Amino acid sequence: YLHLEGVALNSSSKDGVEITGLIDMAPLSGLQKRVIALCSLVILLDGYDIQALGLAIPRMAKDFHIAPAAFAVAISTSAIGMVLGALLFSPLADRFGRRPMLIAMMVLVGASTMGAMTATGTMDLAVWRFLTGLGLGASMPIAVALTSEYVSSKRRIALMTLMYCTAPVGAFMAGMIGPVMNAIYGWRGIFAFGGVLPLIAALVFWFWLPEALRILLQRNPTDPNIAHQLGRIAPGFTAARPHYTQTKEAKAHAIGVLFVPRFRSRTALLWLIFMCNGFVNFSLISWLPTLLEAAGWTAGNANRVTGLIGICGIGGGQLIAWIADRGRPVLALGGTYAAVAVVFSLFAIGPANHAVWLVILLLIGVGAFGAHFTIGAFAASLYPPEVRSTGIGWASGVGRFGAIFGPIAVAGLMKLGITPAVIISFLLLPMCVCAACVAGLRHAVTEAKHGR
Repeated sequence: YLHLEGVALNSSSKDGVEITGLIDMAPLSGLQKRVIALCSLVILLDGYDIQALGLAIPRMAKDFHIAPAAFAVAISTSAIGMVLGALLFSPLADRFGRRPMLIAMMVLVGASTMGAMTATGTMDLAVWRFLTGLGLGASMPIAVALTSEYVSSKRRIALMTLMYCTAPVGAFMAGMIGPVMNAIYGWRGIFAFGGVLPLIAALVFWFWLPEALRILLQRNPTDPNIAHQLGRIAPGFTAARPHYTQTKEAKAHAIGVLFVPRFRSRTALLWLIFMCNGFVNFSLISWLPTLLEAAGWTAGNANRVTGLIGICGIGGGQLIAWIADRGRPVLALGGTYAAVAVVFSLFAIGPANHAVWLVILLLIGVGAFGAHFTIGAFAASLYPPEVRSTGIGWASGVGRFGAIFGPIAVAGLMKLGITPAVIISFLLLPMCVCAACVAGLRHAVTEAKHGR
C-alpha cells in the first residue's frame, strides 16, 4: 500500500493506480515545481516579445528612414502567426508529445527573433515576426497543457494562474532591459536578447523538462520512466499498471474531437470567453494611454496607470484562482466578469475626476486582467489530457482574434469622435458576454470534476 494523506492505494489492485488521483493526493514535489518553473519561462518570453517590437520600432524607423506607422504590417503578421501557431501547431503536441514540440517551438522563436536582426525593411521584418508568432502561439498552450498534467486538480487553477502572471513580468523585463540594449547596441540588441533567451530555454528543456506522463504511457506502458517520475511525485510509489481514465471521445487526435457532443458546448463558450476577454484587454493595452491623454491626463500618468492595471491583474488573478480552487470556479470567474461589467458602466455616468477614474481603472485591472490570467487554467480543467493541448491551443488561437479586432474597434470609435469615457464604457458589453458564457459552463465544470 502507498499512503498519501491518509489514503491507501493498493499496488496490487486489479485496475492499478489512476495517475490523476495519485497526483491529486500527493503534496507538491520538486519535479512538479520544476515543470511549473520551466513552463512559466515560456509565458515570460511571450510577455517579453509583446513589448520588444514596440520598443524597437522608434529606432528602426529612424534607421530605415520611414514612418513608425509603416511597421503595422510587422505587428499584424506577428499576431497572425500567433493565431496560426496556436491553431495548427499546438494540437501536434497531443500526438507527438509536449516536450519535443515545446523544444522545437522555442528554437523557432529564438532563431526567428535572431533573424529579425538582419531585417533591412518592413517586409523581411514581417516574415521573421510571422515565424516568431508561429512559435509563441503554439508554445504557450503546450506549456499550459504540460503543466496542467503535472499539478493536482485541487490546486491547478491557482498554480497555473501564477504561471500566467509571469507574462507581465516578461513585459516589465522588456521595459527595463530593452532601452538599455537599445542604447548600447541599437534595436538589434533588443532582438538579440529576445532571441538568445528562447534558445537557452530550448537547451534547458532538452535536459530538464520531463515529458507528459500520458504521452509516455501512450508510447510504452512499461516505460520505467513512468514509475520513476511517479516515484518523484509520490515518494514510495511502487504500484503496478499506472493509467489514466480515458473518455472514448478523447482517443482521437483531431480538431473534430472538440466538437463531439460532450465537448461541443464547452468549446464554443470557451472560444467566446477568450475572444471577448482578449478584446477588452488588448483594447486597453493599445489605447488606454491615448484615451486618458484625450481626457486630460498627462502622458506620464497615462502610461503609469496602464502599467498599474497589469500589476493589479496579478493580484486579481490569484484571488480568482483561490476562490476557484475551493470548488467555485464558475462563481469566481463569472462573478468577476459581471462585476467588471458593472465597473465599466460607471464610465457612462462620467467619473467626476481623475482620482475616481484611477480607482475604477485599478478595479478593472484586478478583474479584467486577473480573469485573463485565470482562463487558461480554467480551460485546461475542462478537457481531458488526451486533447488538452488541442483544446487550449484552439481557444487561445481563436481568442487572438479578439486581441486583433478589439484595438481596431476602439480606433473606429475614436475616429467617430466619441468621448473617451463612453468608449471605455462600451467594453462592458464583451464582459457581459464573458459572464454569460461562464454561467453556461456550469454543467461542463461538473462533468469535468467527475472525469466526464
